Amino acid sequence: MLINLEGFSGEIHQVEGTREKQHEIFLFAISTCSWCRQAFRWLNDNKFKYSYLFIDDLPLKERQLLKEQIETIYKLPPTFPFLIVDRFHGHAGFNPQEWEIILS
Repeated sequence: MLINLEGFSGEIHQVEGTREKQHEIFLFAISTCSWCRQAFRWLNDNKFKYSYLFIDDLPLKERQLLKEQIETIYKLPPTFPFLIVDRFHGHAGFNPQEWEIILS
C-alpha cells in the first residue's frame, strides 16, 4: 500500500479468505458505517483475504493525516469504505458490482 501507516496508533486487522484468485486488499472503514458493514459482508461472503483499519479508532490528527494521504495518493475523496487493491488502485465507497469487476 502506498499509504504509510507507520506511527499510526490503530490496529490493522487481518481476515483470511479461501478465494482462489487473490488480490492484495486493504480496507479503510468506520466501525459504525452501514456501507462499511455491507462491504465487510460482501468481502467475507466472497471469501476474500483482506486487511482493514477502522479509522474511527485513530486520534483526530491521525485521521486527518490519513484522509489527506488518500486524497493526495489516490486522487479520490476519502469516502468510506475506501478500498485499496494491489497497493496502487483506490476505490471510494461501496459498489458491489464495481468491486466484483475490480477483484475478479
